[in-house]
Amino acid sequence: MIKKVAIIVALAVATTGPAFAAKKMKREMEVIPPKVDTNEASYRFVRDAFPVVLPSYVMPVYLKIKEDQDKAAAPVKVKKSKKRHAA
Repeated sequence: MIKKVAIIVALAVATTGPAFAAKKMKREMEVIPPKVDTNEASYRFVRDAFPVVLPSYVMPVYLKIKEDQDKAAAPVKVKKSKKRHAA
């Protein structure tokens, strides 16, 4: 009788071991989201909402300034010339 109980306990420990290991691996594999700076989020909200409060006659000026900023921030593309082979 004691042998049967010992075997049942050993089987129970052996079968629950992988379950505990899987939980531990799952916790280790969880990705921690990066912290968002609330000041930066507020700045972006105000920046993007700014055109809403502008009068309609100022919008072309605002869009022109924004376009110039976007062009300045964009990387410059260098066009490569194709080499011609002499035939």
